[in-house]
Order: sequence, then C-alpha cells, then structure tokens
Amino acid sequence: MLKIASENPPIAAVISQVPHVNGMASLMAMNFKDIVSATIAGIRDVVSSTLFGRPYYSPAVGRPGSFAAMNTEDSWDGWYAIVPENSAWKNQVLSRVFLQMPLYSPGKSAARIKVPTLIVVAESDAVTPAVPAQKVANKIEKSECYILSNCGHFEPYVGQCFEKNIKFQLAFLKRHLG
Repeated sequence: MLKIASENPPIAAVISQVPHVNGMASLMAMNFKDIVSATIAGIRDVVSSTLFGRPYYSPAVGRPGSFAAMNTEDSWDGWYAIVPENSAWKNQVLSRVFLQMPLYSPGKSAARIKVPTLIVVAESDAVTPAVPAQKVANKIEKSECYILSNCGHFEPYVGQCFEKNIKFQLAFLKRHLG
C-alpha cells in the first residue's frame, strides 16, 4: 500500500499495519540457513518455470526450524489464528519471491506520500522488523506511527493487540475522513 500511495493515486488516507518496508532489513532478520534455502528454492523455481513450465513452491508459513517464507516463533500459530478453518488457502508461495524480496523496499518512496498515513508497528515483530517501519513513518509528512507494545507480527489481527489496533485505526480514520 505504501508503494501505491507514493504514486499519488486518488486516495484519502493510508493504513499500513506491520508493513514490509525494507527488503534488506527483512533479509537480515532471517537466519543464514534460511537465506541459503530461500536462494536455492528461488533459483529452482526460476529454472523449473523457464525450462519445464512448472513453478516450484515453498511453504508460506512454517514452524521454527523448518523452511518457509515465515517461520518465526509466532508464525505458525499466528497465521492459523487468522485463517478460517475451512479456507481454500494453500500454504505455498512461488519461491522466486525470495530472489526479489531483498530488492523490494517500498519504504524508499515513502517521502512522496502526501495523504495522512498511519503505520502500525508490532514492537516484537520478527517477520517485518519494527525499526525500519518506524523510520519510514518519519519520512512521510502526514504520518502517524502507532507501536503495539509486546505484540508480534500476527497479533494485530487477534486478541488484545487487535482491540488496541482497531481502536487506534478507527480514531485515525475519524480524524482524517470524518
């Protein structure tokens, strides 16, 4: 959403929660073994898609110690706390995304955002680090940054963190959209 907002479309306000803002920061949050596995999976996907027309997928979410796009301590339980039980969602992501992630940094264009913007940061986020998101918020002229204390990446969607999060978001929308 931050990238789209930086292109000045006709939108009135932006809310971005636990955003991916800096590819290198997200890469550096991964352990070395996962970086190597992600690189191999990404290359395998590109080669398999190009030569055989068959993409190679990796798990989107996994338990700690397993390889997945998100495999932090809170990823598995956090993801399945927000996905409905009978969802048709498949736990997979095209592996080539791992080759693109380090270069995808929507925060670089944040200073061009001209509308009121709320960035919600989870203080204990191990998937999309909090500090880069806070720095991006500082680059946006009309921004507010709300930090959810003692909250991980998936917690803004459930429980007490959700209650705080939604209350702040509604107040933001009321202030800026009436």
